[in-house]
Amino acid sequence: TIVSNKAGGDGAGGALLTGGDAISACKLFYSTIKGNSTTAATGAGGVTVNRGSMYNCSVLWNRGGVGGGVGIAHGYVENCLIAGNQATGKGGGVSRGTLAYTDAKMVNCTIVRNRADGGGGGVSDASTGAARTNGFLNTIVYHNVSNSAPDDIVAAGAVLDTVFGYSCATNLTAGANGNTVG
Repeated sequence: TIVSNKAGGDGAGGALLTGGDAISACKLFYSTIKGNSTTAATGAGGVTVNRGSMYNCSVLWNRGGVGGGVGIAHGYVENCLIAGNQATGKGGGVSRGTLAYTDAKMVNCTIVRNRADGGGGGVSDASTGAARTNGFLNTIVYHNVSNSAPDDIVAAGAVLDTVFGYSCATNLTAGANGNTVG
């Protein structure tokens, strides 16, 4: 359990799963990340996944700038619950990449009851290029709130149905890329 941590700068409030020269690929399993925060305008409140991965985790009640719960770039998140998080910017639950992150993926996740001041209460996706295709697979994004529409998902210049595959959210197109509308 990673609980009640605070960070400034561009860091994550709770945890940073990263990889580089010294660390090859941090992995987090069966963990709860809750009640963490960051004062950084671009930091995720709960966890930043950059060249790392998370499996079967709960990310709850965190506060951040962009990505209240999870910030993901060059990472992989599977079978996780992201709920009750808040962002002062976009992506109350999840913020996904600002560059062509072709390997930033979320699979079999539930993203519910998050809040964002700047759009995408559930998810903000700013990926480009090949990363647009199926960055979120078999994922539910529902009952999220934003002070700036849309509530569930916002994607920069994207056709949401290419970013999401076999997923469910209020602003997806039923039948497109296997998606359903909840």
